[in-house]
Amino acid sequence: MNVEIVDLAPIRAHLLEHKGPVASIPETWAALWRWHMQAGLAGQALYPIGVSYGDPEADCGFRYCAGLVFPERVAASDDVTTADIPGGRYASYRHVGPYGGIAAAFQKLYGEWLPTSGHEPADRPALEIYRNTPCDAPPEGLITDLLVPVK
Repeated sequence: MNVEIVDLAPIRAHLLEHKGPVASIPETWAALWRWHMQAGLAGQALYPIGVSYGDPEADCGFRYCAGLVFPERVAASDDVTTADIPGGRYASYRHVGPYGGIAAAFQKLYGEWLPTSGHEPADRPALEIYRNTPCDAPPEGLITDLLVPVK
């Protein structure tokens, strides 16, 4: 894996917390996109971001939020809230391909790369920063930066 250590500034994002099984996360994304269209914010987001707390394979403790980052302050509404995602050091891996491969890439980062990297995990969420979307690229051309927090 080609992993780079990066320092990330804090990010203010509009987040919609996912409720339900991991397999239904795409429904949370669809609801966030609907909110942003209905709020008159179409085309204003800098990029989408996924925020993960915990291990999706664990029976409890996993939380996921679908988010959008805007260039200036935008009011939150309905179930969409604003949150400051902490900055810091992250191990960054660029995943190219369908979103269905993201979970396996995270498993490889945490299960194979991290234990042999000399880094320890930090107590911050893991991030998915989407560099393009299915509106911009075919599934094999989707680019997602996966960021694992490290000390």
